[in-house]
Amino acid sequence: MFKFANLKSTVASFAEDRGGNFAIMFAIAAVPVLMSVGIAVDYTRMLNAKSDMQNALDVALISTAKDIAQGKIKPSDAKAAVQTFFEVNLNANRYDAVTTTITNFNYDPATIKVSADAQTDLALVFPVFGAGNTRKVGTSSVASYIERKVEVSMVLDVTGSMGVDSSGKKDLTK
Repeated sequence: MFKFANLKSTVASFAEDRGGNFAIMFAIAAVPVLMSVGIAVDYTRMLNAKSDMQNALDVALISTAKDIAQGKIKPSDAKAAVQTFFEVNLNANRYDAVTTTITNFNYDPATIKVSADAQTDLALVFPVFGAGNTRKVGTSSVASYIERKVEVSMVLDVTGSMGVDSSGKKDLTK
């Protein structure tokens, strides 16, 4: 029959034994190190996705606001134009067109200001702690465009009052 004293001596002898210590310590340390690497990879992918979406959304909103201001598109077509510009500028090979969408689109006709939010469901490479296989990554942007007309005038002085002498220097005596 197994006695508690035998268990106590077995545990004590195991604790005192230093053979194979590196393998045990490596096995214990490998788990948090690998989890940290996995979290870092997914976090970096999420930051890259947010940056790519931010760039594509900025370009889409600026282009749409400019086209509205110049009369190339109607304000009623603004949302479709933003969606088209967004899809063209977003790298279609990296993001699923079904899960990457424009949300909360707004157009203010008084200031020709367009704003929108975009989001995607990004598949995680290393899902940790059963948190799911995807994460929502989103961004928002606002753009305005005002077309200002500028008049340019050219004045010619034909009186000779601003003339130069034969050496090419300005004649200050006149």
